[in-house]
Amino acid sequence: MFSGIKPILHRFSQRRELSVKLDEQRIKKDWQKIIQTTNRQAVGKSEALEVKNKTLIVKVVNNLWLQEMFFYRHELDKKLARYNKDIVSIRFVL
Repeated sequence: MFSGIKPILHRFSQRRELSVKLDEQRIKKDWQKIIQTTNRQAVGKSEALEVKNKTLIVKVVNNLWLQEMFFYRHELDKKLARYNKDIVSIRFVL
């Protein structure tokens, strides 16, 4: 009769448009962990805002951290590819 909601939710979450949004939310939630593995001093200095046109938009606290994050961009690109293959670049904003 009723087999449980878990299989239904799993099947629903596999839809492409929902899957992309779930990946985006997971990146936003895990952003500080991603940063910590790259540069411990950068924790709390940035925030993942959204994904727009296959680009992750990340807000940083000031110009110094904007430049610092830019140096780590390629390493962060590789780490983000593990979360979502659709994200092809990172854009840092103030």
